[in-house]
Amino acid sequence: MMSFADWLRYYNNLDVGPLIEALQKMKTFYGERGIDICKDAVSLPGVSFQYLLRAIDSKSKNNLYASGEEAYKHLKAAVSGGPSIVFTRYHEAVVTRIRSHEKQQLNPAI
Repeated sequence: MMSFADWLRYYNNLDVGPLIEALQKMKTFYGERGIDICKDAVSLPGVSFQYLLRAIDSKSKNNLYASGEEAYKHLKAAVSGGPSIVFTRYHEAVVTRIRSHEKQQLNPAI
C-alpha cells in the first residue's frame, strides 16, 4: 500500500465483501419463494409481510382462518407506525420554537 487511498480502498473492500455475500444469499433465499426483495418489498417488515402472505395457502391449514385477501386486509390494517423524525429546515442561533406559547426571557449575559 503506497498511500492512504490504497489503504482505504483495501479496508472498504474487506468491510463490504461480507455484506454483499449476505445480500446475495438473502436474495437467493427469498427468490426461491417468489419474493424479489428489491421490487416486492424494500424494508425488512415488508419482506416478512410478503413471506407471510406467500406462506398462506387456501388449501393448507395455515390460512389464518381466512382467505388470502381477507388476511391481507386484516394484517395491513394492524400495521401502525412510521417515521418519527421531525424535520426543521430553518434554524437561527439563540432562538428556539420550543414552548413558543410561553413568554421567552432572554439571558442578559448572552
